Amino acid sequence: MVPLSRYGVMTAIFFASSILNNKAFEFGITVPMHTVFRSCSLAASLLVGVCFYRKRYTKYQKVSCLIVTIGISCASLADSKLKVSGRTNSCCSEQHTVSDPLTTQSGLWVQLLGTQIAWVVGVSVLIAALLLGAWLGHLQESAYLSFGKVWKENMFYTHLFAIPCFMITASDILHHSQLLFHLSPLVIDLLGVTQLNLPMWSILALNLVLQSVCVRGVFMLTSATGTLTTTLLLTTRKFISLIVSIAYFRHPFTVMHWIGTVLVFGGVALFNVPDQHRTEEEHQKKHA
Repeated sequence: MVPLSRYGVMTAIFFASSILNNKAFEFGITVPMHTVFRSCSLAASLLVGVCFYRKRYTKYQKVSCLIVTIGISCASLADSKLKVSGRTNSCCSEQHTVSDPLTTQSGLWVQLLGTQIAWVVGVSVLIAALLLGAWLGHLQESAYLSFGKVWKENMFYTHLFAIPCFMITASDILHHSQLLFHLSPLVIDLLGVTQLNLPMWSILALNLVLQSVCVRGVFMLTSATGTLTTTLLLTTRKFISLIVSIAYFRHPFTVMHWIGTVLVFGGVALFNVPDQHRTEEEHQKKHA
């Protein structure tokens, strides 16, 4: 069994990373900038592995991480620009205009620190969150190597210990839960045949169910393949979700999207190319 103290450290890192990602918006960080930083998790994982865990990666894996990061950043920026340019006045109607503490706090920090300083602080917060997330992945992989593939135990204790941590943000959670029930239903177009009106609480419930399946798969995958491969697959999954979203909501598929598509899938293919020189070295050591 993994020592509970180690689970405590993992939970603390997980909580800090989650809070920092949300707090970045309070310093005037835009959604496109936030999206680009979140898309660099693959490069951050490789950097942390090389610098702090002395891991060795093939040249193809290193180039692959760079290509995939650039590709997902291009596609994310292109999609963010489409969403900004495609906003309609209905998004700002009275039924959706509700006071949000994040918006108010963002204006407060920008006034206190100034636009440039607030932006620098926000970027620093995003970098810290990115590195913490990468560190967490390597800590989990290290625990599996030392104590066996106890991913179920890891998932249980990490979420159990996180409950009291997130109680600190109980007021924000309660506030946004109340806002959820005041939003109008989500209208889903089913292949142009009919429309389905779903209350927002049902969307939240569905999201929680799917998230539980996703989280279980991530813990299992990390124990089986390692953190870098898991991060690569999660980045690819994020990109595929982006493409599906563009297709479903009928957003234009721009040149930047095509560039991102080629880079992401090309990078994923490159990641699986074996390093012939390294393979020969390992073969010689095995038969020495």
